[in-house]
Amino acid sequence: MSSTDAQPNLFDLVTRHKFGFFAGSLYNLGTTAVACGEECTPPDCSGFGSLGYYNWVKTYSPWNNQVLVQECTTTYATTDTADDAIARAQSMRQPWFLQTSFNAPHLPYDLPPTHLCPPSGSCSFQYCQGGNATPAEMASAIMEALDSEFGRMVAAIRAVDPETVFVVISDNGTSSTAAQGAAGDCFDPERSKGTLYEGGIRVPLIIAGGDVVAGECTALVSAADLFGTIGDLAGVHWAAEDSISLAPYLAGDLTPLRSTVYAEGFSPNFISPDVDGQPAFEPTVHTRAIRNERYKLIRFTTSTGSQEELFFDLQAAPCETVNLCPGFGNCTGSGMNATELANMQALQAELVAMGVY
Repeated sequence: MSSTDAQPNLFDLVTRHKFGFFAGSLYNLGTTAVACGEECTPPDCSGFGSLGYYNWVKTYSPWNNQVLVQECTTTYATTDTADDAIARAQSMRQPWFLQTSFNAPHLPYDLPPTHLCPPSGSCSFQYCQGGNATPAEMASAIMEALDSEFGRMVAAIRAVDPETVFVVISDNGTSSTAAQGAAGDCFDPERSKGTLYEGGIRVPLIIAGGDVVAGECTALVSAADLFGTIGDLAGVHWAAEDSISLAPYLAGDLTPLRSTVYAEGFSPNFISPDVDGQPAFEPTVHTRAIRNERYKLIRFTTSTGSQEELFFDLQAAPCETVNLCPGFGNCTGSGMNATELANMQALQAELVAMGVY
């Protein structure tokens, strides 16, 4: 990439992480094609209608070919992603690793093909049969179609290798356009994606297949732990400061491995170090959250440096409806009992130890 390029070479973003193959949407389905290097011509998909699940820019790197390809695709995006995942699983040599990231149910919302809807009457609530008006209902319909295609993908991959280990996780909580909760509850649109409330950062994690022992694990885990977990499952050496392998849990040993989990949000975001001429990545607004098994501390820092903290007992109020640290500023513990105070101070001390307090 020359110093005058306005955009990074997108192929570099794919190969930098050492994947042998990439196919799919690099951005949201409603995003137009972007500059992609001297050997790539961005397509204009406007002739196929509005961008979305039925008309989107597909980017892929042909096997052993160092030229990035982009094209307009009118195959329903969820189906296209499942098709590519199945094809790769059927063609790769053992041992293999396959990461499949579906756009669904992200914006822009389009009702899915009816043949992907579950049979009528098979679910307590169904949205996929058409006639849905609200964004929340459309998001639910897209999820039902995703469930169908995900099931097809799992069955096909298990036919290739019955011992495949599947790891299923979401990248964030429900978006505000799809959340249907009342004000202040766990699915309040104001406490969903983009926030550090539980509705924004707590997501399902399912690991199944191979020698994984069936059961439910209630220990604290982080998405960062997948790095070490996959490394252990693959039998390769790995090193990552913030990752803790979940392999013992998968073998049936549920002894907790983490005492806390940390998350953060910041602004401005989307400052890429790969693009010349952009400002340095220096967030001016920060939100940080840290929790242990029962208690959670959220700290807001404004661009002027002022701070406010919230403190919750997630066992007593799992939807974070009761703030044990009312008022403005940092928590002092006023009005807390001894257990609450000790946990609040321990979480504050953990932030200090991390160097972010």
